[in-house]
Amino acid sequence: MKKLVFFTLLFIAFGTTFAQKAPLKHTPYPLPDILKNMESVPAKDIAVEEILQPKHIEQVGKYTIVGSSQSEDIFSIYTSPGFKHYISFGKKGEGPDDFLSVDALNIGVYDATTFYTLKRTIKDPAYRLFQIKDGKVSHRENIPQIAGKSIVGSPVKGIEIWTKRTADSFTIYSCSSKDRETVIDTARSMRLGYNAREDGSRYVHNKPMVYHGNGMIALSYYQLARIDLYSVNSKGKIEYVGGFGDTNLTDTREDVTTTPGKMVSAGDGIYRMVGGKTRMTPSPERYSDVFIGSKYIYGVYICRENAIMINGGNKAYIHVFDRKGNPIKAFLLDADVNFPVHLSIEAESGTAYGHNTKIDFDYVKTFDMGSRLP
Repeated sequence: MKKLVFFTLLFIAFGTTFAQKAPLKHTPYPLPDILKNMESVPAKDIAVEEILQPKHIEQVGKYTIVGSSQSEDIFSIYTSPGFKHYISFGKKGEGPDDFLSVDALNIGVYDATTFYTLKRTIKDPAYRLFQIKDGKVSHRENIPQIAGKSIVGSPVKGIEIWTKRTADSFTIYSCSSKDRETVIDTARSMRLGYNAREDGSRYVHNKPMVYHGNGMIALSYYQLARIDLYSVNSKGKIEYVGGFGDTNLTDTREDVTTTPGKMVSAGDGIYRMVGGKTRMTPSPERYSDVFIGSKYIYGVYICRENAIMINGGNKAYIHVFDRKGNPIKAFLLDADVNFPVHLSIEAESGTAYGHNTKIDFDYVKTFDMGSRLP
């Protein structure tokens, strides 16, 4: 009897296993030889004051901003090249000038000296701009959050870039920093992909990440090993200048799974959605971060061959392009770092900074790519 039960359970287990959908096969995008032949860049350790569990790192011109809710000050700012401590600021709290810890997770680059955080209030959500100048950080202005649109920043003085997801694409808007109501120009990214939910709505995948700097906008995609480049002139005109990588975007993906939520009454005839989640596996080949310089553009590249280290970090692969999207060189940062969250690149000097919270406490690893570029 026990044997019968055992073999019955075994048969059910095998049946369940084979009934499951086969994993989606991924065909790697064929990289050109110039990016296959990577040059290894050794790491140099730089001693810094302790970085406690950094949650976000952004490169604002020559400044590297580290956000951490574990530190006494939310933000620590370092100058580059050299990663020298410049200033720390940002008290935790709920006052008008304080920061909730979540604010440290929403650092955005506005221009070469200014960054912003999103102040999440129900009535008046706003982007708070902070300027780094003369050894201090000062509040510059608040920009109201516009419904349905997200601010990117100012790649050209006096011009702001915003984005909005439309019915079938991702749209980039330019406007004056003084007149945000008037659209100067628009550009659309490549079409988005969709998957139907059980309730009939659609889940959008492949929404691009947007980067900017030095008069350019760069888009990288969650499901494609691709970078698209746009120029922005002093009048706000947006022009597509080139791109690199995969264009094989399909409308549906078999590896997207959706758990439906439930509509729960909140009283007075108002209902809200509770629970529900959409899961999607990112592409094994993609650009997880982009840094734009006046001469070169650096793409942090995730690929299949990435060795996941037992201590939690990764090897960082960097693809370097010119400002038209032509590949120039590929680098392997030869150290264990967490990326993209704990990796920044100072694009003018070609210096990368990496950090691994599990093995590094008082040191940041620096990598010199600039001296190896033409």
